[in-house]
Amino acid sequence: MAGSYRHLTNADGTFRGFDLVENRKDCAEAIEEMWLMIDWLTGGDKQKIFEAWREGYFKKECPPENLPMATYERFWSRD
Repeated sequence: MAGSYRHLTNADGTFRGFDLVENRKDCAEAIEEMWLMIDWLTGGDKQKIFEAWREGYFKKECPPENLPMATYERFWSRD
C-alpha cells in the first residue's frame, strides 16, 4: 500500500509530497488514514480541528489579510 501518512512524510515528520502516492486509490487510503488520526487525536472536537487548521495551515499558507475570514462557522460551512 502506497497510500499512508508515512508515504507523505519524511523520517523527520516533514511533508515529503505525493511522489510515493501512485494512484487515486492510494490517495484515498492516505486521506482516510489521516482523517482517522485527526479524529482520534482531537476526539472529534470540531473546535480543536478548526484551531489546528487556522494556526497550523492557514497562518502559514494564506495572506494575513485573509485571517478575519478564517472563522469557525466559515470553516465548517459547506458553501
